[in-house]
Amino acid sequence: SAPPRSAPPRSAPASGLLLGRVFAEVRHDHFVEARQGDQLPFEYVRPPLRFAKLEESQLSQVAAIESRVYAFPWSLGNFRDSLYSGYDCIGAWHGNELIGYAVTMATLEEIHLLNLAVREDWHGNGVGAAILQHLIDEAAPTKCEVIYLEVRPTNLAALRLYEKFGFRQLGLRRDYYPAVTGREDALFLGLNIKARSVDAVG
Repeated sequence: SAPPRSAPPRSAPASGLLLGRVFAEVRHDHFVEARQGDQLPFEYVRPPLRFAKLEESQLSQVAAIESRVYAFPWSLGNFRDSLYSGYDCIGAWHGNELIGYAVTMATLEEIHLLNLAVREDWHGNGVGAAILQHLIDEAAPTKCEVIYLEVRPTNLAALRLYEKFGFRQLGLRRDYYPAVTGREDALFLGLNIKARSVDAVG
């Protein structure tokens, strides 16, 4: 299975902007809380990583990782447009090596995780979990209350990770992802990092 993944459909964004999440036909559930500094509800090995915002000159490394781990990867242009659009593009570094990254779109009270990937030779070493925990830790002191994401139902490794962090399914997006044969649905998940339930999404 591929590492954790949440992203817009591969046909988008032709215009160059990764905008516009549609929250239609979503039914909501209660979330499991996650506070900064809390012990995770599971054990994983946290590798010694350094997190830093990605610069444009580093995006070719990101795109190279992306193309190796996903059948329908974002292009270099997609990552560049994300950076230009003001999205948070975070790199995970082990020494001087970029081994993972995440792209998020933030509003006042929400973060949408668009892309999370780990370099192929680092799969199974807790890097995805460390990146996700970093995102939660960074969001906890802010006004952000909820982290949303989409994931393929067939991405079992990602589903296991998100479930361990307390993400819960809120809905289903039909034909969201491109697939080898046609399209694949996306599970729409969320985590309330402020320990409050979500009743509605605009």
